[in-house]
Amino acid sequence: MLIATRSDFSDARTVYRGSAAGYFLSGLANGEYYFRLEGKSGAVSAPVRLEVMHQSLQRAIWLSAIGMLVTLAIVLTILRGARDE
Repeated sequence: MLIATRSDFSDARTVYRGSAAGYFLSGLANGEYYFRLEGKSGAVSAPVRLEVMHQSLQRAIWLSAIGMLVTLAIVLTILRGARDE
């Protein structure tokens, strides 16, 4: 599998070689990426365009804070219930 940031694949690099039916890719920065497959015979697939847009850091911090509050509320409820028994 090839990945490129240019639609003409002039900057393409190989990110996977093998026969697996799936592949997980992480760590891409914001931007447009193009992917295509190359077979052992040299056949090339049509390109696929992917746009990566991450959430803002502020939103990620707020969501983490809400998650911590919910977790704390659950732990306190469990401890209060265990104390009452």
